[in-house]
This record gives sequence, C-alpha cells and structure tokens, in this order.
Amino acid sequence: MPRFLKHKKEDTGQAPDALYFRGKKRQEKPILTLMRYDSAKLDESRVSAKELSEVSTMEDAVHWYNLYGVHDDSMLSAIGDTLGVNQLALSGVMDTYARPQIKWFGEDLYISLKMLSLEGRDERQVHSENLVLYLRNNLLVTFQEREGDVFDPVRKRIRSGRRRIRKSGGDYLFFALLDVVVDNYGFVLSAIGEELEALEERVFSSTAPEIRQEIFRYKKELSFLRKQIRPIRDLLQLLTKVEAEDLSPDAAMYAREVQNTLEHVYEVLDSYRDLLNDYFTTYHTVLTDRLNDTMRVLTVFSVIFIPLTFIAGVYGTNFRHIPELSWANGYYIMLGVMAFVALVMVFYFRRRRWL
Repeated sequence: MPRFLKHKKEDTGQAPDALYFRGKKRQEKPILTLMRYDSAKLDESRVSAKELSEVSTMEDAVHWYNLYGVHDDSMLSAIGDTLGVNQLALSGVMDTYARPQIKWFGEDLYISLKMLSLEGRDERQVHSENLVLYLRNNLLVTFQEREGDVFDPVRKRIRSGRRRIRKSGGDYLFFALLDVVVDNYGFVLSAIGEELEALEERVFSSTAPEIRQEIFRYKKELSFLRKQIRPIRDLLQLLTKVEAEDLSPDAAMYAREVQNTLEHVYEVLDSYRDLLNDYFTTYHTVLTDRLNDTMRVLTVFSVIFIPLTFIAGVYGTNFRHIPELSWANGYYIMLGVMAFVALVMVFYFRRRRWL
C-alpha cells in the first residue's frame, strides 16, 4: 500500500463515530498499562478490559493509561464506557491513517500525531505509527499501534520520584510525552543526516547510477517525514493559545517549548531537502565534467589522426603517375612525415593544456 495516501474502498461510507479499524494490524493482542502517581506514591499495573471497571482511583493523582494495539473494538468500548472517552475520539483512534489533528470534546483534549522510527539495515526507511493522546484533568489516555515506543525516558522520570513531573498534573505529563515524540523526530532526522554526510563523499568521487538512486530514495524519505511533521506545527500553534480549565497556566509555555523544538527539526529537514537538491545538481555536474574530459581526449586524438588520414588517403589514390612512388625510400619518408606531424600536434596540445 502507498505510504503517502492510504485509503481502502471498504473504508468509505462508515459512520463518523463507528468503531471500525482502518489501518494495518501491528499487534496480536491489545495491552493496557496504567501508571498512577502523585508526589508520594506510584503504582504500575496491566489492566484487562474486564478489570478496567474495577480499577480504583487515587485522589489527586495522575492516571496514565497506555494502550498498545488499537484494533480491538471491545477494548476501546471498555475504555470509552469506563473512562468516559468520547465515542468520536475512539473512532479517530481506530483510523491510524488519519492526518494529525487536534479536537476538543467539551474540556477533553484530543490530539493525534505520528510517532516515527527508522527501520531496516541496508536501506533504512522512515516508518510512522499513529499516536493519540486524550487528556481530561489528571486522566491521560494514550493509544499506540504496537508495543515499544519512545516514552521510556518519561517513565524513568516518573519512577525516579525526584523530578518535577511527579509534582505536576496530567497536562505536564501530556506535554512531556509530546516533547519526547518531537525529540525523536530530531533523532530520526539526525540519523538520516549522518547517512547524507556519507553520501556527499560518494557524490564527489563516483558517478555510478546507484548514487542517483540513493539521492531519490532520500528525497522520498524526507518528503515522507515532511508529510508527517508539517501538520503538527499547526497543532502546536493552537496549543500555545489554549485557555482550557483543565490545563495549568503554564500549559502555553510547555506548548511553546515543544513548538520551538519542532521548528528547529523542521528547519533542519528543509536544509536536508535543499542539500539533496544540491547533491543531485553536483552529481550531474561531476558526470558532465567527466564526460567532457572523455570527449576532449577523444577529440584531440581525432584531430591528430585527421592529417595522418589525409596523407594516407593521398598516397592511396589510384593514379599511375605519383612521383614519390618511384622513390626507393618513399614509404619511410611518408611514415616519418606522419610521425613528425603527430608529434608536433601532441606538443602543441600539451602546451595549450588540451591534453
């Protein structure tokens, strides 16, 4: 399926709030984890759909539910019924091909974006995974397509018990997760940048067709990156202006910090796109220069052989009376003249630095 637009015919006509999975199933069974914490206590556990309604709440504590695998409509229904997640939001969770977006359901904040990773060995590709964050007061529910993510540094900060995150509310956790996702964009982009530096040396030293193919491959990867990152700039711009009751007065400041990081990543992305255009131009310039060098050498040798061909043509004509034919050493004299002419022309071309 194409990476830039993914839509199947059977996806059309579905109700906007239908719990219908649109995407590629990345995990066999869904896994729901829970982290409940305040400044003094921390509790971590796995929760099944049946146990969800039995989970006790800690007063004034942050409750972070994280779901791996968003294809199971029964699990999502349980989350909606127990945690009060809006039905339209759950429908958006199951549409993993959706464009990044931000929505408000009353005072509940919904944001979807892409989590990126580099996969493969020889020719690594940028892969995206849909990520949804749903925030209400100190309740944060995150939805991911598969197990394994970039949130481990945030979990480590929570477990340490000595960081600001344990003393802050759900909105701080919300922006901490956004920040680590955007930081990961920078990591993915820096890994591509290292490969581009290695490609630069090859652009100047080789004109193999594989170089052109690699340039196009990297242009495709950066275009895919831009497609995933660009909408998030608008989302963060909106978050810098929020005045929701569920968010702290510092929420706009947190959003601006994440926005600044993303702007830096986006600037680097644009510079890499320009760099690849320069690589492509340089590749063709080097290819043209080498072709010109080859043509110059061939032209010089052609010019050298033009007078020699003329001399050989004159003495190859079928006339009976050619005075030089009766000379005993005429053949050797002709060869000497031809050699002299060739040497004079080679000396002249080398002096003009044409050869």
